[in-house]
Amino acid sequence: MSTPIKRLEIIKNAIELEDDDIIRSQLKRLKEEAFDDELLSIVAALEQKNYTAALRAITAWLQSQRAVTPWRDPQLAASKLELKALEERLRDLIDRRNARVQQLDEFNDLYFSRLGPFMQQS
Repeated sequence: MSTPIKRLEIIKNAIELEDDDIIRSQLKRLKEEAFDDELLSIVAALEQKNYTAALRAITAWLQSQRAVTPWRDPQLAASKLELKALEERLRDLIDRRNARVQQLDEFNDLYFSRLGPFMQQS
């Protein structure tokens, strides 16, 4: 639900900046995400380059969605990214630990295979 809102905000700003390239790139993605008749009418207005009507419809649609949209903590996305980075670091540390444990096991095997007979003699 938040993706069309953000796309429409980008399109609205692009209309105000008179930037056709941004409008076209976001319009392609908005078409795929349009899930109600109001969004489809906005897409149609943008395709017909009727930017005045599109801007009015975008503003009205965004206003109606703001009252309904649940609040999303912006730090949540940042925390998720940090969590992914920490999980990756943890996997790396576990792999390094496992490699060291294996190396230690190999050393112990060699130690006992070569020095074991000498230790039993004394």
